Amino acid sequence: MAHVLSENAKLYYNSATYASPTWDLITEVKDLTLTFSKGEVDVTTRASGGYTEIVDGLKEASIEFSILYNTSDTDFSAILDAFHANTAVEFFVMDGLVATSGSEGLRATCTITGLTVNQVLGEALMADFTAKPLKNSDAAPTWTTIA
Repeated sequence: MAHVLSENAKLYYNSATYASPTWDLITEVKDLTLTFSKGEVDVTTRASGGYTEIVDGLKEASIEFSILYNTSDTDFSAILDAFHANTAVEFFVMDGLVATSGSEGLRATCTITGLTVNQVLGEALMADFTAKPLKNSDAAPTWTTIA
């Protein structure tokens, strides 16, 4: 497999419905981090030979990204509005273009759990968002590869 450069990765949000998505590429993203973790379930018994034994638990995911603070930008405004209104946003975090066969990533309906506006002297105003999967009736988060 060839290496993938970070600048070729993409963050999309769905501006339509889950069943018939319209993936809007968020172009003003600077940094993006997709974090996964997995819980542990302790299944230690007296037959464990003196060792703690575990099985896989629930997975957790979060999407953290920095975007140029621009209230005229429809992508920024949609995400900011979702934070303030407590509404869901469906994201697709991809390692390439959503229309390219072989691109893969996480598709998840999320709630925006964090917003930090960075006002660093001498730099552009940036907003850091954190999004986490949200219980919804459409679908659970999925790792998807474009066919």
